[in-house]
Amino acid sequence: MDLDTLESHAKKLEMAYIVNETRRSYHNCMIVFVKWLYNQPRYRRLLFSSTFQESMDASALNTQIDLLKTLVVDVENETIQGAFMLEKLTSVHFFSYVSSIQLGPRKLMMSRFKTIRASLVNLYREYVITMKEELRDRLHRGMKSVRRSTARALERGEGPVGEGKRELTFEAYRWLSLLLMHHGSFFQCFLVLSWNLACRASSCSTIHFSHIKWANDAMIIYFSTMKNDQTGDRCKKPRHIYANPYIPELCPILSLALYLASVRPYGSLFPGTRQYDRYASHLRQALKKNHEELKHFGYVAEDIGSHSCRKGAATYVSSGTTLGPSTAAIAQRCGWSLSKVLDTYLLYEAAGDQFVGRMLAGLPILSHEFSTLPPHFDDECPHEIILAGIHAAFGLHYDADLELTFKMLLASFVYHESWLRLNLESNGTCLATPLFQNTALVAQLKRHITLEPCRFLSKATGIAPHVVMLKSLQDTKQDLCAILPAMKDIIGSAFTENAVACGTVSRDYIDQKIAALVEQMQTLQHSTNGNSENSEEGIQERWQWSPYEYNGRFW
Repeated sequence: MDLDTLESHAKKLEMAYIVNETRRSYHNCMIVFVKWLYNQPRYRRLLFSSTFQESMDASALNTQIDLLKTLVVDVENETIQGAFMLEKLTSVHFFSYVSSIQLGPRKLMMSRFKTIRASLVNLYREYVITMKEELRDRLHRGMKSVRRSTARALERGEGPVGEGKRELTFEAYRWLSLLLMHHGSFFQCFLVLSWNLACRASSCSTIHFSHIKWANDAMIIYFSTMKNDQTGDRCKKPRHIYANPYIPELCPILSLALYLASVRPYGSLFPGTRQYDRYASHLRQALKKNHEELKHFGYVAEDIGSHSCRKGAATYVSSGTTLGPSTAAIAQRCGWSLSKVLDTYLLYEAAGDQFVGRMLAGLPILSHEFSTLPPHFDDECPHEIILAGIHAAFGLHYDADLELTFKMLLASFVYHESWLRLNLESNGTCLATPLFQNTALVAQLKRHITLEPCRFLSKATGIAPHVVMLKSLQDTKQDLCAILPAMKDIIGSAFTENAVACGTVSRDYIDQKIAALVEQMQTLQHSTNGNSENSEEGIQERWQWSPYEYNGRFW
């Protein structure tokens, strides 16, 4: 391997301290800053070389823009060496630019100031120049100043109280999921997975099939890196994803099955270089088109963005109920660092993440249904039929270690077949798959689908203690309902059998005695038919009895 190749690789390795998306964001922010500096005559003479100014004056407008971009994007370009004298930059220059934003039509929010400051620090790093201590200190103090001035502006009613996009409520999330289901399986699957993983949309776009497994009653997904964990120290733990058989539009297993039946990717779950941008752009368009319905949830279209899902999921799982998971489990799900001490002692445990996963799936936390199992095939279902269903729904090409995952996807797919036919367009990609065209195969598979425990799926995971008690109460209620019809007959029979012993004569007892007396009288009459003389008198002599009456009733 030649030296040039090694040096090129070494340069890429050196620049890998931040991801390309972050670097691109920093560059865009600094390009605007450098343009503003150049447009100020006093700063232009101080910070830009005369040779560069002459080149700018002799160039067309498009070329000027490209030259200014080069000062930020390609700092090692020999043609611009010494053109931008970053070492002469002072805090006055920086905060003058910040003031131009703060006094402009767009107010300077805290998040934007942080981005500008981080972009400037990165520019010094790429220019290999040490930032002056005076500038570094003023940037730190400027952070507090911007925070205070922003708070005072909000106190005066200038601008919205909230910063950035709002969190998505559970009700709005359910409405949006059903809406995007009609726009395409990609958008709905992307939304539902982002919610259930409580991750950034950019992280969702990096999922590969090698990151997906199935364990017991949950699908698990791994992340190799996240925005706030670039080295992957905290995010490599499995995140458990659960089915929701009661709300199909929120079921992540069904959403993934719909997507894979329609797209059938290989390698990356969402193949393509700009899938995050595709999702975010379509989300904005869908919200603007349905802004009237969105108002019923207290939003306008500009309130919701791709990050609203992560905010909403974290808010729902932490504050959506008084019986929620622990803060440590939520932080680990979201990839947040608590503190050095807490990160050392509050470690990941599957039970906590499983509880979080069940809540994010939308299962009812105050019901025994929270402990439901996903739709699955019973022990009697032939393996050949399952394979035929997988091939008909998802195609022939999948890795062998994903067979169990596709088996569970197929079970949810078939379990919700009736709901899909009612809620999806008849000419949609999903209903046009060979599986749904083969009604006999669907009927055969559906006969073997259950939510009850079986040999290979015997228990539910991630169950809170109160749910176990709710489940026991529900089982007791079902047992009582089952014996209720027979209770009346059992109690009535017991009263009848013990009527005399208890000193109470029932109606059935009287009926039996009267019937016995009538039978005796008929027998006596039959025996005396031959002797007609004084027959009635004979009977009266033999049977001397009279009824006892009290208060109009016979006793």
